[in-house]
Amino acid sequence: MNIIAQFSGALPAGKKGAGYFNLQHNQGFSGDICMQNCVYIAFVVRSFMLMVTAAIIF
Repeated sequence: MNIIAQFSGALPAGKKGAGYFNLQHNQGFSGDICMQNCVYIAFVVRSFMLMVTAAIIF
């Protein structure tokens, strides 16, 4: 499954727990990434439609 999700705000700090990397925040982006399914996580900043954008790819 593919997804494009958009949000604005700070990227929350995370921590490892129960086989997941947990991003915890009261607002904006939060969630759990299954570590065994991710070989790499990339943070990409580029221009798109005349705006500076940032992406997290995993």
